[in-house]
Amino acid sequence: MKIVSFVSALLLTAVSYAQPTVKVEEITRTIIDKGLEIVDPGLYQGSCMFHALADYALASGDSLIMEKADSVAGRFAQGEIVMKGTCNFHSYRCGGSAVAALALAGKDGYAEIVRDHASWQWKNQRRTQSDGLMTGQYTRPAQPDIFFADVLFAVVPFFLYAGLMEGNEEYVDYAAWMTLEARKILKDDATGLWHQSRGTAYVPLKLTEDCWSRGNGWASMAVSSLIRYLPKKNRYYKDVRALAKEFYTSVLNHQDPKTGLWFQEMTDPSSYVEISGCGLLLEGLGTAIETGVLPKKHKADFLRGIQGLLMYVDPDGSIGHTCRGCLSPGNGTKEDYKDRQFYYNEAHAFGPAVFAMAQALRLGYDEIELPSALGSANDADRPATYVRFIEERKEDFAWENDLAAFRVYSRFAGDGTASGVDFWGKCVDYPIINDWYAHSKHGRSYHKYYGQGADYYNMGKGRGVGGTGVWEDGKLYCSKNYACYKIVRNDKEKIEFILYYQPFKAGDRIIQETKRIEMICGTNFYKVTATYDAQDGKPVTVAAGVTTFGEPKTIHDAGRGLLWVDEHIKNELGKPMSDARTFSAVVAEPSRLAGVVEHGNDRLLLFSAASGEEVVFFAGAGWMYHQNNRDRAESCRRNTSWSQLEGIYIKKN
Repeated sequence: MKIVSFVSALLLTAVSYAQPTVKVEEITRTIIDKGLEIVDPGLYQGSCMFHALADYALASGDSLIMEKADSVAGRFAQGEIVMKGTCNFHSYRCGGSAVAALALAGKDGYAEIVRDHASWQWKNQRRTQSDGLMTGQYTRPAQPDIFFADVLFAVVPFFLYAGLMEGNEEYVDYAAWMTLEARKILKDDATGLWHQSRGTAYVPLKLTEDCWSRGNGWASMAVSSLIRYLPKKNRYYKDVRALAKEFYTSVLNHQDPKTGLWFQEMTDPSSYVEISGCGLLLEGLGTAIETGVLPKKHKADFLRGIQGLLMYVDPDGSIGHTCRGCLSPGNGTKEDYKDRQFYYNEAHAFGPAVFAMAQALRLGYDEIELPSALGSANDADRPATYVRFIEERKEDFAWENDLAAFRVYSRFAGDGTASGVDFWGKCVDYPIINDWYAHSKHGRSYHKYYGQGADYYNMGKGRGVGGTGVWEDGKLYCSKNYACYKIVRNDKEKIEFILYYQPFKAGDRIIQETKRIEMICGTNFYKVTATYDAQDGKPVTVAAGVTTFGEPKTIHDAGRGLLWVDEHIKNELGKPMSDARTFSAVVAEPSRLAGVVEHGNDRLLLFSAASGEEVVFFAGAGWMYHQNNRDRAESCRRNTSWSQLEGIYIKKN
């Protein structure tokens, strides 16, 4: 009996400490499927995804993945995929380096289209004025010598593969020369890493100060393609190998020993782990090991990085912690790059992760043992709804989803008439309420932009976004700040809570107000179900509205039950922010509307209700600035209506 117990204990211990194992083939197929679902092939992120898809198909010999690659290539060839206006290189129009890689591998049907596009781009592609480096057609044309490390990823593999395929040494030489010349311009002498750009958003020809992870990743893809395919007889062969050894040694010097990954600003561990850069750097590091540029002992460093990367990959292929577009922001300082925040399932994430998995296969890793479960590092940035009572800040009450955040004030805020709804212009999809209040407590104001958004909305004593009142005898009467609350539901899919107010006077009448508020992800709007109990039992004219900043464009569409305000916003210094607008709206069932009125800086929808009757409307706001997803904001603007919004809430409940 003792022996059996001892064996059972050993087995239990073994199970308890067993590490989860992931098959590279299975997780990569999942990442590919998620990427093909999310990434628009008509944008340059799609070109990266397609290149990675082709690379993995060639590395794995997986016939199903090759079918997917052939399918995407066929859509390019048949004109079904049309590159958008942001397309910077003619080669993207045929599928870019993916098609060139397939042609070089001898896949039928690709050689002619690669030859044609390479010839056109060679003759017509824009080049920098001073040194002849091929560069983007539409990237800040007023800066004729601006040059990005990103360009190396677009140009070098394409011309290297095309040149080798058709025996064009001029193409091959140019691919190697361009990489070596770019290294002279963008190398950070202190670290051996790459800066992203010569020329910033604000300062022409200034060299950015960053060592940005994805910028280094883009350069790495040029270097890794050369050390894999550049012929030994090529005159640049030794120089390229020397560059690669120096660079990847520097990359290893900045690998985080804890996670095996790299940070958004690679030299600053206080910035966040950035997954797209990590994927590209792992591909290059693995290629350097495979081709003998680095010794085999560094396979342990590569494996540690792959394990860390998979902590940011969910079982369904979703990927976290990825920086959105980053064209040498602001003045190009390290802080400017650190302020570019991470996102969940950002389009840049998928191609780099697939590149890294392809290289894992080439190094012989069919399975990866993980220190913890897939996606275990993603909890911080999955989109979520959230509501909280903020006891430490005068008992504010705040709520948010992936697109917007709101708050109301309690009686301790100091102004009993400020019972409107404040709007926080967040531009990341993960929760920020706790961070902003914590930072504020330690002296960093949420009224200033640090990359996640800002509280720029000056509600004052107005209704804010969806604040309410009672319209009586041509005047607006409002309750004081909320008195107490009840949270009904608070999880990542949905929040629901009730705000209770003290009775207030509307002229000679006594009114009791209660609001039930619900919010889900995927919409800028929250749902309000309010009741107004009148002491005299007579009907009530309810007002629900939005506050303006003084120069609004107001839209009232009675047929859609819509009141909409659109205007420029101002930052904490009171200066106009370039290319920054806000919108706020209230939507109600059209048949319930009794009119629309202006009251000071408020624009109000009016609708009638019996005493105690439920009044339902939606209120919301959006912010279009910097990294905020403008397409989603514009879509919300176009589609706003009672039926559309109610459809969203009913479908997701």
